[in-house]
Amino acid sequence: MIASIERGDPSPTSPSIVFVHGAMHGAWSWDEHFLGYFADRGRHVIALDLRGHGDSPIDRSVLWASVRDYLDDLAEVADRLPNPPVLVGHSLGGFVVQRRLEEHPAPAAVLVGATPPSGAMRLTLRAIRHDPAGAARAFATLRLLPMFGSPEAAHHWFFSADTPAGQVAGWSDRLCDESFRAVVDTLVRPVRTKRVTTPLLVLGGSADRTAPPQDVAFTAHRYGVEPVVLDGLPHDLMLDGGWQRAAAHIANWLDDTLG
Repeated sequence: MIASIERGDPSPTSPSIVFVHGAMHGAWSWDEHFLGYFADRGRHVIALDLRGHGDSPIDRSVLWASVRDYLDDLAEVADRLPNPPVLVGHSLGGFVVQRRLEEHPAPAAVLVGATPPSGAMRLTLRAIRHDPAGAARAFATLRLLPMFGSPEAAHHWFFSADTPAGQVAGWSDRLCDESFRAVVDTLVRPVRTKRVTTPLLVLGGSADRTAPPQDVAFTAHRYGVEPVVLDGLPHDLMLDGGWQRAAAHIANWLDDTLG
């Protein structure tokens, strides 16, 4: 059974919000600030742990979990709600959200520093240029955590330069191994964007090195919407000191979109 963190109660008239974490993260990344923020605004919110992450079990190594597995995890949480939820996906979780929207429209969805619909090749090339030896080890071992999960690497890829080192170390300790297969899946089976009809907010931060502004603009262009890039925010903008700016923008957009 997929583990989740939940705030509030589902409503038959107002959609819940389901948050999907990114690679190597877990529901904890949304629980730090965002769940309480949106619950305080009257929203029923759920953040799930994809299998092999956080408190969700897996019956084999997480390295071999597929995007289809992650879609099943999201379905397990979303399909038990009284009506289709709003979906918010970060990084690789944003790719999972896009794939679900192909066949399961939502009232609205938010892509936060999301893997583009064409897959993770852009990040792969950036990672190789930044750390060729680390990339070689990752390809040899199929493990991404050593390349991204040390405090130094996490600070580079996920956080602002001025994020306190102690905070980064604490969060990096919570990162876990990620599925190498799922990353490959994003390239083998990209999103069929023409099937996605859900209203979308495509958002990122200007200081994001994992999904930089050009990736946010690329994703937004594929869906015919305007990208939103928040000045100074990094990839993990839900944990950054400026998280409230991101949360407020998402909340206001949802208020306008949902009515």
